[in-house]
Amino acid sequence: MTRVGLIAALIAFSAASALGGEGEQIRILELVATDFMASGRTPHVGDPFYSLWIHYEVVRPPPGSIDILMSMGGQSSTWKGAPRSVGRHAGWLPFDSGLDGGIPYKAEVVAADGTGGEAEVAASASGTFQPIPPADGIELYDPKRVAVRQSRFMTFKSGGIVGRMLYLFGVPSETATQREIADYVPPEGSERLAFPRGGVAAYLVRRLGHDAAEEPTFERGHSFKATLYSCRVNPKVLGKVSWDDLSRGLPESAAYWRRSEKLAPTDHPFTAEFVRRHLGKDYRRDLNPFEAAKRLYLGVIREMKYGEASKHQVIQDSVADGATGTCGLYSFFYVTLLRHIGFAARVSGGFWQGEGRTPGDQPLYHMLAEFYVPGFGWVPADPAMAESKDPTGRFAYYFGNTPYTNTLCSVTHGGSHDWPGFGFADHLQVPYWIWDGGADLATSGCGVYNRIAEPLQIQLPLPRVDARRPSYAHVEVAAPAGPEPLRVGLSSSDPRVIVPSEVSIPPGGTWGMFTIEFKSAFQGEASLSARARGHESRARLRCYNGSPDPRRLR
Repeated sequence: MTRVGLIAALIAFSAASALGGEGEQIRILELVATDFMASGRTPHVGDPFYSLWIHYEVVRPPPGSIDILMSMGGQSSTWKGAPRSVGRHAGWLPFDSGLDGGIPYKAEVVAADGTGGEAEVAASASGTFQPIPPADGIELYDPKRVAVRQSRFMTFKSGGIVGRMLYLFGVPSETATQREIADYVPPEGSERLAFPRGGVAAYLVRRLGHDAAEEPTFERGHSFKATLYSCRVNPKVLGKVSWDDLSRGLPESAAYWRRSEKLAPTDHPFTAEFVRRHLGKDYRRDLNPFEAAKRLYLGVIREMKYGEASKHQVIQDSVADGATGTCGLYSFFYVTLLRHIGFAARVSGGFWQGEGRTPGDQPLYHMLAEFYVPGFGWVPADPAMAESKDPTGRFAYYFGNTPYTNTLCSVTHGGSHDWPGFGFADHLQVPYWIWDGGADLATSGCGVYNRIAEPLQIQLPLPRVDARRPSYAHVEVAAPAGPEPLRVGLSSSDPRVIVPSEVSIPPGGTWGMFTIEFKSAFQGEASLSARARGHESRARLRCYNGSPDPRRLR
């Protein structure tokens, strides 16, 4: 159906559903799922957000207020106190973009009767849209170069000799969305280990006979730089990978992650039972591997509940008992399911953009799953985050489409770390530690730091933009602007690309947003520049002139 035909159908549907038939109060003239600028164009998968734009007409003002209830996928939002005067009005609400496929949406205009009675639906409309997927199976976009630091500390109340202290740190490596790792500095005085041999690396800090009076706080840490990316996928392309492909030609680095782990054994009976329930007996005949992985993902979301972490030593026992769990439990269980059906899969653990230092575990920490698709690479999947958007498991949020992973660094993989004399660490997202006593412990905890590495960075949510429509970008600074606003100068290399002369970053802030406009539609590249504090950042903007398939310009 054409856009005009869709609008006509929505108008007819709205009129038919309005209160009072011929005496209708409100008509929905247009309801469109669009991009994050509410520009009217079809959004790309992984846009900063999707928008639901409504254009309606008030024929006769209702006695009471108007609320517009909107939904998209598994999310709902309300425009409270929408305009109720006679005439035409428009507005939009944002929705999360970590979802692909046919996405349903709906709007209901609810009018109050002014007496405090129950409000009635005066008009409604609905539809389905398909966001534009990337041309390739996997596309990484919107990179951020970050500097990362992580530490573990123990502080003692009084003097004494601590016989032994051990800190165990994970080692950062490339993930589905973390690349170009450089400048790694291991903890001071540490030794490198591998669990098991040839597998995940870690650094061990061993301190014997520590004098707590001389050094009340014992702290060690590591640091590195990396580039973090957002990710989006094309299910049709990845769906062409066959079951035979899963076991043919896997690189050694990926094949390693088909093995069972102590924390999450692949051969647990509950794993096989879960797979049978959600995929059926003949799933290899009826489904391709990517579809099977998606169904298991939705099953995890439906059957698990987010809450306090379980105390079970084996992941499947926790799920089988109906226990709640955090992101780690969700991710480890999903990984066991993927390995059971033939995927190489692993858990990646790290922390969000920001910084902090608290006793105990850091609230910035997060874990997600990754699975390997031969011929394409690692795909991120975040069932715990998806459950927060749609606990019913109807919609596969963040299954390959993770617009937020350019703010999430990784410091470890997997969950089996055994070392003679040290014991078992279930994962190294948070540095593991043990000590033998000998002094009174006041507190222990972690410090984390994940900020952009360069003094300035221009962030472009889309690598390609339609030059007929305004777009937006933002500038980040490596440290908060301070007590006074920071003014960042902006310029464009092409006079057809218009940006403001400066953007102001508020006191204490780390970023500022600006709008990109165009004098005329064109196809080509432009360079954007930002300048502040004696530093400069550049970003390349690829423009197209409204052609129906911008993917051919890759």
